[in-house]
Amino acid sequence: MRLRTNTYVKVALILLLCLLVCSFFGGCMRTSLPFNSPLFMPGGVVSCMGQQALEDVADGMRSGSYETTTEGSHFEVDADEVSFIELNWLAGEVSVNVVPDGDTGGKILVDEVVEGGSAPVMVCGTGGDVLAIDYMEGRQGLAGCSANHFGHKNLTVQLPASLADRLGVFELEAASGRYDLTGLACEALELGVASGEVNVAGLTAERADLSVASGRVHVQGAIANKIGLDQASGDVSFSLPDTAPAEVMGSMASGSLVLELPADTRLSVDMDKTSGSFNNELASPVTGEGQPCDLSFDMISGNFTARPAA
Repeated sequence: MRLRTNTYVKVALILLLCLLVCSFFGGCMRTSLPFNSPLFMPGGVVSCMGQQALEDVADGMRSGSYETTTEGSHFEVDADEVSFIELNWLAGEVSVNVVPDGDTGGKILVDEVVEGGSAPVMVCGTGGDVLAIDYMEGRQGLAGCSANHFGHKNLTVQLPASLADRLGVFELEAASGRYDLTGLACEALELGVASGEVNVAGLTAERADLSVASGRVHVQGAIANKIGLDQASGDVSFSLPDTAPAEVMGSMASGSLVLELPADTRLSVDMDKTSGSFNNELASPVTGEGQPCDLSFDMISGNFTARPAA
């Protein structure tokens, strides 16, 4: 089978994605706190955290309220100041939940807990209407930190329900670990996954864009307009039982992909497949009363199944 030009382009982009993932785990060039700092001792949270980040917090250079102890860190900011959330995390367990406004006083609450030794402290801040939550200063890789720091970090983010009225983009860049996102409502969900496990439940979004190098990703909820996916490997699944997106497009080098849509979805398929398998179990006519959905996809290998949602 002769590949189309855009297929070769996407193959090159997938290879580039793999290279970027490797570089993501690069060194941890930083200026560390003195070893005798209380936050550097076992159970502390600074480890390879740069001193400048803490000085910035102390000087009030970040909006919101920031607290750091030997057990972890806490950050909060008024939700009405935020319409874009960017979460960059390397490892551990992360939970993002939407809760009633009364539970948080209308604020976004970010809590980090460190267990089992020292670990780099998170860095949070806002710029304009963007809230950035980073695993540590500079978003460096794990290699430079792992030799001396053995703590395990858990992160909890609580979003007030009213944030759904203005949240444009929720972006997650995940290197490894487990991520549970529940009840998100936003214009766009953007996921970049190098490895680990990401579970999204109860999503309401206009579009979702995913770049997956490896790992396991499951998205459940409603995506009205568009799904974009670039998958190098791993297991990806979408469960959209109530309505089908208008468009699904992307590329797949290997791995498995499952797309669950309403049984009456009018699926139109444009598939450029080199190897692997594509199974369309919807068996729905192009005409009818169901939601139309255009599927445009390039496959090098792997297994792709489109089927009715349970």
